[in-house]
Amino acid sequence: MNYENDITINPDELDVEWLRQSFLVGKYGKELADAEERTRRAEEKVKVIRSEIILEVNKNGIPGGGEKTTAQTIEAYYRTHEDYIDAKKDLSDALHNQQIIQVAVSSLHQKRAALENLVKLLTADYFSGPTNPRNLNLENEKRKRKEEASDKIMQKSRRKKEGGRTK
Repeated sequence: MNYENDITINPDELDVEWLRQSFLVGKYGKELADAEERTRRAEEKVKVIRSEIILEVNKNGIPGGGEKTTAQTIEAYYRTHEDYIDAKKDLSDALHNQQIIQVAVSSLHQKRAALENLVKLLTADYFSGPTNPRNLNLENEKRKRKEEASDKIMQKSRRKKEGGRTK
């Protein structure tokens, strides 16, 4: 899926944009439902792994032993167990993906409103003005370049705050 492309409006092809809009909402709606299902499965996996580790500890004690098996030591053990950590990371990734797709769905609703307003402007002859009308594609590209430059600056700033770490 090409999120950036799908939320972009070509003002010279409003009819095509409108024809494509309902398809895009459906496509991203399905992706969101799939992402929510992956998140639910990841949440359940975390619970199952936690339960399996607790059962094992209750049955055999904490490996390497010596510690009394209290609720706190069992919790400390499963929270530091590699399988539990991996499952929590998978859950975090699933939630992140779900949030990104939710943003895409919200953006498509914004796109719908923008399309409606562009059509209103068009029918009000907003675009038929002076002999030198603005080139909306060029204006939009300028805006995109400014936003991209700003995003790069923000990313560098975040990396500095994180101590130079990159993802």
